[in-house]
Amino acid sequence: MQRALLEEFLAALHGARDARYARLLTLHNKAAWLLLVGLGLGVALGCFDPGLPNGLSLETGLVLGFLGGALSRLLRVVATKELPTDYGAYWVPLFLAPVLGALGAVGGYLVFWALVEAQALGGGLRPLLSPPAAYGLFVALGFSERLLEGLTKRLEDQGKEKPKGDGKEGQGKPQDQPAQL
Repeated sequence: MQRALLEEFLAALHGARDARYARLLTLHNKAAWLLLVGLGLGVALGCFDPGLPNGLSLETGLVLGFLGGALSRLLRVVATKELPTDYGAYWVPLFLAPVLGALGAVGGYLVFWALVEAQALGGGLRPLLSPPAAYGLFVALGFSERLLEGLTKRLEDQGKEKPKGDGKEGQGKPQDQPAQL
């Protein structure tokens, strides 16, 4: 009987490990596809070479955004006190951050340029649109790829929150409460 219990326990343990490795493999496959799509988008943009406003080259913007995204994640890795040991899942954001930083820098620069041209941000920011200040803007926008993560995490957290009762803490469901006048 003990042997049967041990075999059942080991089967459940190995099944859980296999499921975890399968999830990790799925995560790595998705990350590889996202990396390929991001790099493909960057290469496609570079081939069309539309250039950026104010005579800036798209390649320069992508490279500086890539640098900003890489610096962002590397600083996070260096500053962390404990690294997760989940067999490589921690590397996925490290590989995707530079590509996201590159695309975010170019996209952010175009949005910033459009807002300045529409005079929504004021004329005082116009010098940031031309070199050398624009180069720093590309790095800063690439570095801010973590800002996108923070925004999406907040949106996900808001979607998970469910109201309890009539909105007052610790009172349970409304049907459990006496009527309030």
